[in-house]
Amino acid sequence: MKRIIVVGAGGVGAETLLLLKKANIKASIRIIDRDFVDADTLKRQALYQKTDLGRLKAVAAARKLGPRFEDISEHLSENNAEDLLESADIVLDCTDNWATRCVINQWALKHRKAWIFTSAIRSQTMTTTLTPNTPCFVCWNPNAATPRSCRVEGIQKQTTAMAAQTEVAELQALLAGRPRLAGKLQFTDVCNKTCTTLPLAKNPACPACVKKTFRLPEQKAVTLCGDGEYLFQLDGDVDFKALASLRAKKFGDVMKIRWKKGELVVFESGRILARAMSQSQAKAAVETIRQKMQA
Repeated sequence: MKRIIVVGAGGVGAETLLLLKKANIKASIRIIDRDFVDADTLKRQALYQKTDLGRLKAVAAARKLGPRFEDISEHLSENNAEDLLESADIVLDCTDNWATRCVINQWALKHRKAWIFTSAIRSQTMTTTLTPNTPCFVCWNPNAATPRSCRVEGIQKQTTAMAAQTEVAELQALLAGRPRLAGKLQFTDVCNKTCTTLPLAKNPACPACVKKTFRLPEQKAVTLCGDGEYLFQLDGDVDFKALASLRAKKFGDVMKIRWKKGELVVFESGRILARAMSQSQAKAAVETIRQKMQA
């Protein structure tokens, strides 16, 4: 049986997972997602309901979708890619940032595996299939960019639905050995009802697939697709009881801490999501929690 791994269970990911449940694909499906269900999630993602508030997205999704679906509540990174993507035949990208896509790209190049890139914002989507014989992601997207936020710029329900439909259709074509978008980038605009497909060219000096010298820049904080959102990872698990003096409040599977005008979301696995604050403010807040854990 094939193993399909879906990275990201947010807007595009949730729609993709619903389509995968309906599709007649003989495969086990692993869901990798770092986030939790909040009120904003319910506005845009039909997979989740009010009873899921506070739950880890991967866990909530797998429970709804059935036994073929496995949940991994982690942030995919260089450090854990070998473990989390192990035995994958195809990876479906439903993420929102350049760095995670570069991790998938590096893993796919190393293991000569295929993956499908998908992005969506406002009314626009992009999709391509990357195989060992096509230009890689870094060939045509070599530099990190500040993520555009769906919360700020908006995204239409039809946009995530279109992105998911295109991705699952391309997955089925790839499994049949006839990928339509291998080496091609498809743009759609659901408002203008346009669809354009452009060829992708391999960069003869690509540091990833040609020179094999590509390295992700070191980051103490991952910049997320949000307005002042950063993700940090502590060493080891978090004892929620140690956060009592910070007036942490339990919210499903996570703890929330009001921090000046922003918010910290603390995961038991040691992830900390800082919201509505500058990166320097976020680093200072996370250092406070680190010290609480060491006390």
